[in-house]
Amino acid sequence: MPADAKPGRMTITGKTKTLSLDNVLVGDVWVIGGQSNMQHPLSRVEDGQLEIVSANFPEIRLLTVPAMIDNKEKKGFPRLHRWESNHHEREGDWDVCSPRTVREFSGVGYVFGRRLHMASKVPIGLIDASRWGTTVEAWTPLAVLKAMDSDIVKAQLASWDEKVATYDAEKDLESRIQRYNKRMADQKQEANNPPSDLQPGPETNQNYPGNCYASMIAPIAGFAVKGAIYHQGFNNSRADAAAFYYQVFPKMIGAWRAAFNDPTMAFGIISLCTDGTPQTLDNYVESMMNFGIYVREAQYKTFLDFYKAGDKNIGFAIAGKDKKFEPATAESLVTGKDGRGRAQFNRKVLVLSSPYVPAPFTFAMPGAEIPWAIFEWPPLTRKTWRSRPSEATIGRFGKCRTWSRPPTKAPPGNLKKTFARF
Repeated sequence: MPADAKPGRMTITGKTKTLSLDNVLVGDVWVIGGQSNMQHPLSRVEDGQLEIVSANFPEIRLLTVPAMIDNKEKKGFPRLHRWESNHHEREGDWDVCSPRTVREFSGVGYVFGRRLHMASKVPIGLIDASRWGTTVEAWTPLAVLKAMDSDIVKAQLASWDEKVATYDAEKDLESRIQRYNKRMADQKQEANNPPSDLQPGPETNQNYPGNCYASMIAPIAGFAVKGAIYHQGFNNSRADAAAFYYQVFPKMIGAWRAAFNDPTMAFGIISLCTDGTPQTLDNYVESMMNFGIYVREAQYKTFLDFYKAGDKNIGFAIAGKDKKFEPATAESLVTGKDGRGRAQFNRKVLVLSSPYVPAPFTFAMPGAEIPWAIFEWPPLTRKTWRSRPSEATIGRFGKCRTWSRPPTKAPPGNLKKTFARF
């Protein structure tokens, strides 16, 4: 079905009832996944207020999946109006993008969708299925994890099984009361509201393997989506990251592609951003003690594995002298034709092109300036610029951006600045 920005009506007729949906558009839908950096609302990023007041895009639609996480696979979710921390959230329903509706939506997700819409002129739907403090195994179906022939994954599952088996709700309540009383004593406050509820067991924890998938991806499985972007990894920055993340992450990507019935679905890996204080000569050694480097390594190796296996949704970007990068198509250099008129290629030279960069000057690739991975963008007109893969800088995991840059005809702004405080 071709894209259509003209609002239409969808009528669904059953045996006893008829349901009509108004203001329906036809366009591309993207899933926004990951943890806190992806969930971080637009209202709380640098220059977010400027983005909010200019967010009048009736052809962008926003949907946030409610985080009702437990170990039961869900087929749907309710419409919710709820209070979380210090703000009101409306979840579980589509909203037209406006300054009012975009405030608490994913900052990274919104900017991604806005730039994509401004470039393509196609209606864009954004489904935010991100959740703070979550792990890669939580976003992977439990059945997939159990089927893996991996000692480190089996050990992780066994650890959770032990937690479930040894959990005692009464002892847990006693422990929470003790912690509450100590906190009140330290703050010199009266302990007049101690915990009194019995909590469910560890199997309902949001990081229990498979729970985020069962609760936030399964309800939208089967949806016709264009692709997904994913920003996660902080809660997997632990001693086993190099092996565990590298083994599980590709399985997660495969499971998401299977959920949306598209084995080649575009999947954007936004590399784990750096955290903490900047590394200097004074704190050089202690700053190296950060397991995040192994997560970034695993993310890049996952990209390489997909690429070597024949996945053509790869990512390069080119820019003019203004250094404003745009996604580029990459094709082998055509050197001529053979006697039958068939094109001949030099497979050692790539030609990068973008309709939005008329005078290319430089380029970037995953792991270098911009962590693009497994992305596909259709070429329109063609401006070419040659680059040799052997000359590309790869494997720079220490320098990471917390944003992705889809194509645009509009001035791209300073996204690096916008998300510098994530």
